[in-house]
Amino acid sequence: MTPPREPWWLQPIRGIRTLKERADEIPFDSSRKYMAVLTEDGTIYTKGAPERITEMCSHEAGDEKNVEIDRERLMAIEIEKYLMRRWKHE
Repeated sequence: MTPPREPWWLQPIRGIRTLKERADEIPFDSSRKYMAVLTEDGTIYTKGAPERITEMCSHEAGDEKNVEIDRERLMAIEIEKYLMRRWKHE
């Protein structure tokens, strides 16, 4: 039995701190609610509050490739954000 493959989008993250040099970064700030790192090859990595990250995205990681976030998916994301806020305050 072969072990399950990790998602394609997780593979580049392994060892990123040793493999890629940082060219610039935006440190985390609670008012901004995210941080970002620019590597020398032009790749930008971000992490932070989902509502801030989705505002900046035009694509999301799919099973095999990046998928454009269309109007229908954007509506689903907004509904998920609403439900999470509501659940958080109950």
